[in-house]
Amino acid sequence: MKEEDLIIKLLEEVRVDQKEHTKELTKQSISLVSLESTVKKNTEDLIYHIRRTDMLEELHKDNGKKIQKNEKRIMTLEEPQKAAEYLKKNWKFYTGAIIAILTILSGIAKLIGLF
Repeated sequence: MKEEDLIIKLLEEVRVDQKEHTKELTKQSISLVSLESTVKKNTEDLIYHIRRTDMLEELHKDNGKKIQKNEKRIMTLEEPQKAAEYLKKNWKFYTGAIIAILTILSGIAKLIGLF
């Protein structure tokens, strides 16, 4: 083979290699663009979900405060009813104690001569 033919053949091989390399680079470029688009979309979704999570945490805190406030209010409203139930359950004890105290006071009054 002549030297010129060899150079032409080598140049043709380089040209074929360049075309193959260009095809591969194009594929990689398309993949990178697609990957970049996916990363951008995922980042936007993540930011959106973080914002929603922050909002839900604030809402949860607000609801917790409202629940505590309402529980205190309910307890205040239920106190008279609980006191009445307690007295109903223990009326015999308190009645007996009052009668005993009155009896003792009556006895003391008779001793002193008030009656």
